[in-house]
Amino acid sequence: MPTRVASVLGSYDLFAKTIPGTLFFIALVSLSPSIPDVSLDGASLGVISILFIVTAVSGLIIGQALHSVAVAGETAGYKLTRIIHDSSTRARTSYWKNYQKMDPRSPENTLSKEWPFIETELVLRRLFGQIYCWIVNRVNEVVLPHRVWFKKRLRDEFGEGNEADGLYDWFKLQSRNQLKSMDMDLVEEHEKIYRFVMSYLRFVNSGRARKFQATSSFCRSTWLTLLTFAIVYVIIILGNVEPIIGYSPVIEPVLVEYGYSIPVGLFTGTLLFMYSAGQYKKHFTEYIVVDFYNAVENNSESKDIKLDVEKLDVNLNDK
Repeated sequence: MPTRVASVLGSYDLFAKTIPGTLFFIALVSLSPSIPDVSLDGASLGVISILFIVTAVSGLIIGQALHSVAVAGETAGYKLTRIIHDSSTRARTSYWKNYQKMDPRSPENTLSKEWPFIETELVLRRLFGQIYCWIVNRVNEVVLPHRVWFKKRLRDEFGEGNEADGLYDWFKLQSRNQLKSMDMDLVEEHEKIYRFVMSYLRFVNSGRARKFQATSSFCRSTWLTLLTFAIVYVIIILGNVEPIIGYSPVIEPVLVEYGYSIPVGLFTGTLLFMYSAGQYKKHFTEYIVVDFYNAVENNSESKDIKLDVEKLDVNLNDK
């Protein structure tokens, strides 16, 4: 029973969901008509414990909802970036990267041929291209799901013309052996590989990858919370919301006194957690192969385990 409880309420749930959910719950209280004047002076340990449990459970429930919304938003954002990428050649980073290597007077460039303005225009386009590529890369870090990053990692190693290093050669052989498909294309079958490896790591209770996964999800839910309330607070500052919602939020006097400093702080936190979420997501996909290697090679029992991928208990929280 304790093992089952620990499995349900593991570090992923407590860290990646409960903390952002509790933060959202506290921020939600700031939008209430008034905060009850509750004093804990003389309160029994039981009362304090009940308040703590109620807050934690509410945080977990709200955190799960945040997690689901974040996953849906991530999926929608990824599909939108793919549509933009496929709609125009100039929307692709490769288009702008080519300008960095292009001779100003090359017949292949699409700029004006009037000299000497062509060189100035090319420099401006190169500068714009670098800024554009940086923004696109940051957006991709935020919206690309874990599985897509994993596929990208495999494509970088096993794609046509690429030569995988020793670790990934081992990974290819081990994956094909465990899944009993020696001619399997790892890039095309990345979904099956991902499910198998993550289930394997969960089975042997090993690896650092899931810590990065939990941290990435924590940052994602946190920036979603910060962004939500930054927008709400700006709306409160810009206009009188009392006629619309029927009451004056308890946070309104504070927002009036400090102005936009609070929303600006929340927007800044949003950008920081967005960046962190993308970085931890990349670290997670990089550590999957390393953790799988260590689990197989360093666990004597795991060497004799032949897992059937269809029968594994998959509870990954991996989006």
